[in-house]
Amino acid sequence: KKRSFSVNTDTGQWYDFSTSEGGTIEDFHSRLFGVSKDDAVSGIKRLIGTEKTVESEVVEKFHQSLLKDKGKLEFLKKTRGWTFEIIQHFKIGTNGKAYTIPIFEQGAYLNIRYYHPDNDPKYWSHGEGLGSSRPFPFENIYKAPLYIMEGERDWLLGISIGLDALTFTGGAGVVPNDYIKYFKGKTLILCYDIDEAGKKGATKVCLKLSQVAKKLKIITLP
Repeated sequence: KKRSFSVNTDTGQWYDFSTSEGGTIEDFHSRLFGVSKDDAVSGIKRLIGTEKTVESEVVEKFHQSLLKDKGKLEFLKKTRGWTFEIIQHFKIGTNGKAYTIPIFEQGAYLNIRYYHPDNDPKYWSHGEGLGSSRPFPFENIYKAPLYIMEGERDWLLGISIGLDALTFTGGAGVVPNDYIKYFKGKTLILCYDIDEAGKKGATKVCLKLSQVAKKLKIITLP
């Protein structure tokens, strides 16, 4: 039987005989997950354990804690408008004090964003070295029109009501330069808070993404 695919375990080079294509391990990862070469390098580092991540057991523990807490679960569904299906899909949880929102990409948990509606600040990260800003969930970046929400709370509400939405995990107005290219030619709708911080954040995001977006609109909600 003829080979259809081969990999050089010394160099990482691969070749697909059925398509007559080949390349490096970074090329393969890029094609498999539909990401850029730079993102592929980061993804490979996570897979081999050289980039800091959050253990899936921690995420699951918090998620199960929320599912058992009817009071907190009802608060999220009735007060925040998050559907039970979305809570399950994104493994939303609680550590007993705050709600936990796992941030994942390419199969790895990169951070947990903690959310407490009465705390100041309302959001914080799981630990040192895990709080870098990124669009989340990354797969929604390919959808259009795309709604960009100010924070995880509003993003979860947006997708609960059927919007193709994402947020930036670093706070209002933070758009990592490495991700700007993904918004090229897209129709974007910014939905930020109407307080001063929200207005400033929306303006910062607008100035950055208007350089590449096909159309960009800021909507103001009451």
